[in-house]
Amino acid sequence: MCQFIRQEISRRNFILKTLLVLSDRLDHLKRWLHHYHPILKRQLLDYRVVVTEQYGNGIFNKGRIMNAAFLECRKAYRFDCVIFHDVDMLLENDLNMYVCGNDTTPKHLSPAVDQFHYKLFYLGLVGGVLAIPVNTFVKVNGYSNQFWGWGGEDDDMWERFVAVNATVKRPPLTIGRYTMNKHASRRGQANYTMIYPLLKTSRSRMRSDGLNNISYSLVTVKLHRLYTHLVFDVDTSAS
Repeated sequence: MCQFIRQEISRRNFILKTLLVLSDRLDHLKRWLHHYHPILKRQLLDYRVVVTEQYGNGIFNKGRIMNAAFLECRKAYRFDCVIFHDVDMLLENDLNMYVCGNDTTPKHLSPAVDQFHYKLFYLGLVGGVLAIPVNTFVKVNGYSNQFWGWGGEDDDMWERFVAVNATVKRPPLTIGRYTMNKHASRRGQANYTMIYPLLKTSRSRMRSDGLNNISYSLVTVKLHRLYTHLVFDVDTSAS
């Protein structure tokens, strides 16, 4: 990958966006790109959009593909801020700046979503759009690799923040407003019998489950004008 990506200029702010891996959700990506590039330019950001996709038809693991994308892109870019972004989330207010806060503070940029009547659904919510300083993401060892199907990895990340005393900041609800596109059928539904026991051990697993033990291979790299597309095999046999 680096042979291709190093053709690009090294950048300070880097937007790492997650494509939820369903072929019939490609329209979400097109809409995201059309919606966001003008906003990010108005915010005068130096950024790179990376779309990360899971190879094959196995059970989806959001944490693994985000960890894999982070590790691969660190080989090619210099960036201080990584923003993990669900492709179905559309910002409503340009005043919600797509930057990290200080050197350590994570920012949950999407506290007010139309689906939840523009209210914070629960205190530990950090899913949707999350900006993390690189040093903090490394400190918490990235996302857990253990959550197969939908759900759990974001709540696990909240527990990791608590474990390292990283206080999550949020914009006011009047600014952190988002519209969520309707979901198509998902590949692998939430398995709550697995999620809840894992969340009980989030803090004790943090040092051994994440960036430092992920197994993956980079399958495809495509450089497009508006984004870079990475496809990862994340060892679904482990599910």
